[in-house]
Amino acid sequence: MTYKFLPPTPLLPYSHSEFRTRFYVINRTSVSARIYWIDENFNKQFLSEVKSDCGYHCYVFITHPLFVEHIGKESLNFQFYAEHVDLFELTEGGPLIWRHGNDCWSGSQGFGVIDVSASLGLPLALPVSSEFASNSEALNLINCSSAWAAGHFGKGVTVAILDAGIAPHPLISGKVIGSFDAIVGDGTFSYDPGYHPDHALGVASIVSGCHSVASAERLIAGVAPEAKLLNIRCTGNARYSDSEVMRRGILWAVSAGAKVIIIPVNGPDNFVAPLVMDALSHAKNNGVVSIIIGGNFHTWGGTAYALAAKHRLGLAVGNYDVKGGCPFPESNVPGEILFPWVMANSSGVFPTYKMTAEQFDNGGSSFAGPYVAGLAALIFEKHPTASPDEVVDRITSGARLL
Repeated sequence: MTYKFLPPTPLLPYSHSEFRTRFYVINRTSVSARIYWIDENFNKQFLSEVKSDCGYHCYVFITHPLFVEHIGKESLNFQFYAEHVDLFELTEGGPLIWRHGNDCWSGSQGFGVIDVSASLGLPLALPVSSEFASNSEALNLINCSSAWAAGHFGKGVTVAILDAGIAPHPLISGKVIGSFDAIVGDGTFSYDPGYHPDHALGVASIVSGCHSVASAERLIAGVAPEAKLLNIRCTGNARYSDSEVMRRGILWAVSAGAKVIIIPVNGPDNFVAPLVMDALSHAKNNGVVSIIIGGNFHTWGGTAYALAAKHRLGLAVGNYDVKGGCPFPESNVPGEILFPWVMANSSGVFPTYKMTAEQFDNGGSSFAGPYVAGLAALIFEKHPTASPDEVVDRITSGARLL
């Protein structure tokens, strides 16, 4: 639906808020447009200039009024408040501002933040205490305790992690049931601490970190602590995750019995290689759900592997800032085209391969995606014959816009 804009005078009043929002501007007019925000003293503060046929990704406080000036065409100037705006187009006939309102889709959040209780059809349970798990904020955001209260812990489900290799740690002791080096292309695997040594460990901990260890060491607790893991190296020191490497990793995960694949790596590319698309299609045809991080490139519409979700070959995940009330500034967002995209948070105290701990208030979409992978494992535990599309539909239909 459209949002009524306001004339350029008088300037709209400012009010303070801690919550931010994001939206995208497309300039379809023949002149450049300048975007300002209006401060408490009714002064216009410059944000950006958007040239004709170009776009700009805005990240602002929801109560800051915004002023749009069309250079040389003052009759097109207007102002508005940005709350709930997803996308607006500047046209010669005036602005078209699109809002998600109460609809099921948002250009900045997709279907919204996942909800374990809704996706599993379970009642809410008591929230997770910060004394029990350092990622209680992220767990409570998705109502994760409802699954545990009902006895669902991901038992019997295997999740494949395609990353730089999982470091050994008590939090995931006994979880890894198979390893594969997709770069080498054979069954050999040895942990390499030279390249993002804690990244895959953090992902694995969110998926299935042991609750007793998490509580004792004030670390994160896993969404599906009884799920098993496949450890697949697809990137590493002086190596990279090219299409052939990712293809091998996906195919091996399927052959090794994975029901869920999590791909917590991404890039700035605006396409997915056919090799990877074919592998993801093979995974789906064999009953495997692929969870793919949305990326951290501040891009409208997603990037790289996440774009496979537009072909229903996976479910993309953005990174939600609980304190800000919107996606983190660098998180990619899905844009105006509806496709499988949801949100989760990424905060907590994460284990390291050196047996220390590291606090993240923002772990990027890499640490948001595993919450969705954990939920997929819980769904497969409760509904073992569900198809990949059914699992994705349960996740997206249970998600909520915040």
